[in-house]
Formats: sequence, C-alpha cells, structure tokens
Amino acid sequence: MTSPKEKKATQAAEAGHWGKDVRSDLHVSVDPRPSGGLEITLESRVAPYYGDSIRTQARQVLEMLGVKNALVSVHDEGALPFVISARLETAVKRAGLGTGNKALPEKVRLPEASVRDRLRRSRLYLPGTEPKYFINAGLHSPDAII
Repeated sequence: MTSPKEKKATQAAEAGHWGKDVRSDLHVSVDPRPSGGLEITLESRVAPYYGDSIRTQARQVLEMLGVKNALVSVHDEGALPFVISARLETAVKRAGLGTGNKALPEKVRLPEASVRDRLRRSRLYLPGTEPKYFINAGLHSPDAII
C-alpha cells in the first residue's frame, strides 16, 4: 500500500489571467501525462522577438521543479521573466506535479553603497502653470528649482 506522500493526484491545472484587457501577464495550463517528455506551446504577440527566450525559461523552470512529462500551454501578454516563473510554478503545484522545489532566479549581487558624507544634490520640479506651488517651494531647500 502506498502512502499519501508517495502518490500524488495529478490533474490539469491553470494559472494566470487571459483576456482582452490583460497586460504584462500570462496564462499557463499544465496537463500532466505519463510519458512523452515536455511539450511547450507558446502563443504570444512578441513570439518573433522573445519566443525562444520564453520557451527556454519555461523549460528551465519546469526542470527546476522536477516536471518530466507534461503538455504546457502558455498564452503570453507581455509578461516579465519573474511573472513567467511564478505562473509556471503555481500551475505545476496546482497540477500536483513537481518535487516541491521552488523556481527562484539567480541572486543578483548589489553594488556597494555610496559613501554617506558625499555631496548630494536635490531638484524640485514645479509646474509652470500652477503658481500656488511657488509659494512654499523654498520649504524643502532644494539646490535647484525647475
């Protein structure tokens, strides 16, 4: 007899938004299958420019999550890389697939902090058509008023 941890119920799952007014997002559907490897289909307006990059990222995320056999359909509406990873991870977990790993991007090393005692300049932008803002412009002691 198998324990509940050993046997997961797998089912088709979806994540993300899809529609006329959706921007900077994508819709992912993951359909588990017993064999056949990964098959990724992509529908996107930017496919000629970023299609290979989106497919490569999707394959990398699925490999990180331990998905070996699935039919993955991606409908992209200009999503950024972190959104692609998050939507894929959500769909995989909803489908009951994967090893429980997380698909995290590489860590980016931040530049060193600037010296605190260096000279810092400030600018205050004021709309030229609104004189009411001119009265209190000096309260902030800007180096320049534009």
